[in-house]
This record gives sequence, structure tokens and C-alpha cells, in this order.
Amino acid sequence: MVYYQKCFRWKMLQDDLNSLKNCSDKWLLKFNPEKCKVMHVGHSIPTEYRLQEDDKTFKLETVDKEKDLGIYATNNMKAATQCKAAAQKAMNVLRTINRHFFRTDEPTFLILYKSC
Repeated sequence: MVYYQKCFRWKMLQDDLNSLKNCSDKWLLKFNPEKCKVMHVGHSIPTEYRLQEDDKTFKLETVDKEKDLGIYATNNMKAATQCKAAAQKAMNVLRTINRHFFRTDEPTFLILYKSC
């Protein structure tokens, strides 16, 4: 019974992808299937999703993490990747300021740090 429900969910998701594709065709907004990706959140059942463009069928790539609009999303929904990237960016800015300015007072440092 559980296996049937999981298979049924997969079929429902594929049907949703197909209806989304049909709706986009109706509105003359084409998908780029080569840029579409799938992220499995909460399970690791190997499923394949496909999009059809003209006469070609594209298998959607499965990813564990993805960056969109500057935010990292991972399949385990933890913020560790996002925090690590933000900390790395801040450290790079601090290194740049320290490398180019030997002595800075607090107001000057704030101006430099906020401008980056």
C-alpha cells in the first residue's frame, strides 16, 4: 500500500509538470528544459521526471543543492550551506579591507564594509 502511494505521488508530480508545460505553451512562455532541475526533499526514492519540448524529451537533472536568487537550498533543508557561503563572503570582504587599508577607525571601517 505504501509503495502504491509513492508511485501514485510520482505520477501526480509528472502530471503536474505536464500541465504546467501545457499552460506555458498556451501563454507562449517556453520552458528551457535543460535548465530545469529536480530536488528530492525528505526522501531518496529514485524517480525520473521528464519534460517534452517540441519532439524531444528531456530527463530533468537531480540535484542535492541549488542556488537561486542568491539563496542556497539543499535537499535536507538545513541552512548550513547558506550560512557557510555568507560567512565566506564576509571574510573575503574583511580580508580585502585589511589588505588595502592599514589603519582604519570605526566610522571609516563601517563605510568600507557597507559599500561592499
